[in-house]
Amino acid sequence: VMDLVARLNRRMRDQALEEASANLDYLQGELANTSLVTIQQSIGRLMESEFQKLMMARGRTEFSFRVIDPAVVPKERSRPRRALIAVLGTMLGGFLGFLVALILGLRSRR
Repeated sequence: VMDLVARLNRRMRDQALEEASANLDYLQGELANTSLVTIQQSIGRLMESEFQKLMMARGRTEFSFRVIDPAVVPKERSRPRRALIAVLGTMLGGFLGFLVALILGLRSRR
């Protein structure tokens, strides 16, 4: 289970890094092509948020999923008690069968 979480985190982190890098490349190209100051400021804010995404993805190992309680092997083996279930089932079935036969027998005598 822990390996699955680590693989998912790694995959999500790699995907976020690729997306943020592609977005930054695009924004840098747009910044170079624009001469309006207001648009340059907007692009600068967008680039800042993409840089934050890059830093978060690079800095955290538990990027998407965090393990709160790691999986551990139990100390005692837990399993159904098949012998007990079989004995109780046989006894209960026999008792119910005897009860039904007794009731049907008493009805047929009347």
